[in-house]
Amino acid sequence: MTHRAEPGFAVWPVGPCDVPLIAALHADSFTGLAAGQPWGETSVAEILAMPGAYGLLAGPGGESPLPGCAEPAGFLLGRNVAETGEILSLGMVRAWRRRGGARLLLRAAIARASAAAVTRLFLEVAEDNQAARELYAGEGFAAIARRPAYYRRHHGPAVTALVLARDLG
Repeated sequence: MTHRAEPGFAVWPVGPCDVPLIAALHADSFTGLAAGQPWGETSVAEILAMPGAYGLLAGPGGESPLPGCAEPAGFLLGRNVAETGEILSLGMVRAWRRRGGARLLLRAAIARASAAAVTRLFLEVAEDNQAARELYAGEGFAAIARRPAYYRRHHGPAVTALVLARDLG
């Protein structure tokens, strides 16, 4: 199923050959933010192999691109198990930020969680990531917990993670 936001932006499910692409998108989205390395292909493959896990890609284009022809601008990895869902990672390539792609990915994940009878959806965000916090608040997520010094940075002090949740039903 393809979801749309702005004209010319679409979301489509991850295919079996998209693991290297997601790892590259993760590296582009998060390099320099955390102390460790971005999630590599092994990590992405392990996540997608977990029960209830899924991936979504977003990018410019009116329709879902053909396999091997996609040039996505962002990704989302999530997991729905029983009545609980979690957004594990959401990232956009810097050049495509603030164009509606992340919101479209988030709404697609919310729709997927609702269809799976998930009643509460969780995610984490760095306390200093104001743009992401505004996105999540605009989609009904609220802070329920804090994890002090959770995200280590290459330069500067560690940053608190906020655990956010949204009730779905």
